[in-house]
Amino acid sequence: RARARRVTRHLRRVAQAEKLIAKSYSALYSAFEREDESELMKFGKGRSQQTPTPRFNWR
Repeated sequence: RARARRVTRHLRRVAQAEKLIAKSYSALYSAFEREDESELMKFGKGRSQQTPTPRFNWR
């Protein structure tokens, strides 16, 4: 039982640290989006679609 308590205490601390890491990363990403939103809009989402090349229909 004592070992189980030690393990659960450790796991709770790890879970709390993971939550804090996720929170800080989301804050960092939102700050990045706020600062660089205009540049992100220039590029659009993903790669731009290429126009299809015209085909030669001789027959």
